[in-house]
Amino acid sequence: MPKKKTTIAELSIMEKPHEARLTIVGGSAGLQTGTPSAKEDASKSKKVTLDKQDGDSAAKLEDEASGDETDSPQRFRMIGYSGAPISRWYGKLVIDLAGMSSTGLPLPALLSHNSDAIPGVIDVFDITDAGLVEEGNFIQSEAGDKILSEMGQGVPYKASIGVQCLKAAWLDDELTLEINGQEIVGPAEIWLESEVYETSFTVIPADSNTSVDILSTHQPIQEATMPKPADGKTVKSDAEKAALENESGTPQPENVGLSNDEVLSLAANGTKLGLSIEDVKELAKIHTTPEALGMAMLKKAADSNPQVSSIQTLSMGADESERFNNAVADGLLMAHGHKFGDTKPAEGAADFKRMGLQQILRECLNQMGHRDAYRISSVELATRVMTLKSGMSLFNHETLNYGSSASAGDFAMILGSVIHRRLIAAYEESPATWQPIVNVTTAQDFRDIYGISLSEAPDLLEVKPGGEYKEAYFKDKQEVYSVSKHGRICSLTFEMIVNDDLRAFMRVPQLMGNAARRLESDMVWAKLLSNPVMAEDGVALFHADHRNLLTAAKITSASMDLAYQALMMQRGFNPEAGQFPKKKNAEAGALLNLIPKFLAVPPALKSTAQVLIRSLADPSSSNSGVTNVYQDDLDIIVEPRLQSTQMGGTAKNWFLSADPSQIDTIEVAYLEGEENPLLVSYEPFESDGVSWKIRHIFGVGAMDFRGLQKNPGL
Repeated sequence: MPKKKTTIAELSIMEKPHEARLTIVGGSAGLQTGTPSAKEDASKSKKVTLDKQDGDSAAKLEDEASGDETDSPQRFRMIGYSGAPISRWYGKLVIDLAGMSSTGLPLPALLSHNSDAIPGVIDVFDITDAGLVEEGNFIQSEAGDKILSEMGQGVPYKASIGVQCLKAAWLDDELTLEINGQEIVGPAEIWLESEVYETSFTVIPADSNTSVDILSTHQPIQEATMPKPADGKTVKSDAEKAALENESGTPQPENVGLSNDEVLSLAANGTKLGLSIEDVKELAKIHTTPEALGMAMLKKAADSNPQVSSIQTLSMGADESERFNNAVADGLLMAHGHKFGDTKPAEGAADFKRMGLQQILRECLNQMGHRDAYRISSVELATRVMTLKSGMSLFNHETLNYGSSASAGDFAMILGSVIHRRLIAAYEESPATWQPIVNVTTAQDFRDIYGISLSEAPDLLEVKPGGEYKEAYFKDKQEVYSVSKHGRICSLTFEMIVNDDLRAFMRVPQLMGNAARRLESDMVWAKLLSNPVMAEDGVALFHADHRNLLTAAKITSASMDLAYQALMMQRGFNPEAGQFPKKKNAEAGALLNLIPKFLAVPPALKSTAQVLIRSLADPSSSNSGVTNVYQDDLDIIVEPRLQSTQMGGTAKNWFLSADPSQIDTIEVAYLEGEENPLLVSYEPFESDGVSWKIRHIFGVGAMDFRGLQKNPGL
């Protein structure tokens, strides 16, 4: 389907562009070498240069031209950004060259976005047909000497810009846009206005069309000439001093030997470096040229602030790393219909929703410090992910160092979080028709659970005048069962990664969650259908001696009368109860008066049960005026296992249950009260896969026959 063309004016402006995604590093294209094209050399664009011949302005526009050149200091030229789209974790990013500017000259030239390593200073900022072209001088520093030496030996350095987004728009996937001389196909984020605050020498750029060249000569920058009084300080008029006041009225730094515009420009850069007005003011008293002050500001920022990460614009600490992990996990869940309820997905999750498995894994690797994540093959990607499970490098068998912002643990945590949440969601959403008729308890270990039940209290006895009160004695009984461990292994396999099979990966935990709930249902209903022998008296759960095995009948008002009567007439097991009035051969145990609450039927009897419980009139009567006394009197449970011949059920049997809060019926115990399945990391050596064990520990026991009635049905 052809894409629809659009214009920048028609794009919807983003209220909040992506945060901390500003430094462009670690892209998807391969390394290339080269110099500015002939087209760029021939262009007559406008550029910003650092010019000190004019005391009123530190930056001005001029026609591109070469000045007098000398051999020292050594100069460089770089294409910082070509205008091409760049792959980011949320999709393509294109920065509009027409809206790109600098925060002011000079700009720092860093080594791999490290503010501790400063090889040079940029004094030319030029937007041309070839893209952003910058020039500057190498300085006497370890980083500068390193680059000059390595480039002399053929190391193909490229450029990477640190850029702040000021205004952005989103290009939808059904649109195309003409920008930077090329057609961009959505989805993509377009930065309409931006400011460059540093450019770095790097060997792994986001934009492979960038380049760095060492120029054979340098263009000197003349010292500024300004009239000075006898004491050597710069003359300032009242108007000039007023211009140094910011919007809030805070005085700007006084300066020595610098123009007002130079100080304003450098003060703006100082703010981005984390320096205060007072910091710049103190430095300006000592350093009287823009280069000297700029270098002093960079050094102070490097001494005062943490190193700038090569992954993001700012140091990506624990908080940012956690945000990234949450965005990836929630994006995966959103893509597969996860319900977040009252909570909202993490910020940025929608961007990952559109990604495939390989794209997500490449971005995760990139965040961990794998700068080549977007250039490796699918097989290498799968191999790298498999290697991460042990935190060992595939090539040198040494522990990988991902920096403080990300680690192999983050990778496992993201996938583990997705699997666990998907597992639990599927487990909780799966039908569990048995829950209303059971009691849930906690097992402390794997040893036998003795479900002890106390009898009803004995009858209260009459106390004659002056007589004694007699001790009350309770009886008890116990049923024995235990919990058992159940589990499987869930894996992200080598084949899934190579095949980019995200759907298969996301289906596995969902199916395992369903399996955990299914096993619970199987075991609970199997306990009912298997008719186990009770430890209390050695008689089967449903038996005539227990008065809970009814004469076979269909579900009608008459058969329901008998079931109600049998349940309500059940007696306890304390022989000292139920003796009032005392009669010879009286039945032992008190009447429990159990109230029927649930009617459990197989699917074949659903309609029959619904007609009886939902009808206004008695459906078994030929007279429509006869009231249905069972209308809305029971909660209906429809369970297919009751119809499974494999489990001992039939299409005819039906069951009545009292509320388990009134009397014990079936009991389900979870080890240490952990009702949800647990996810445990697992590192298989014998197979290619990142795996997790799904473990579910529980047990089921029949506790008392008195709260249950069974009719075999007809």
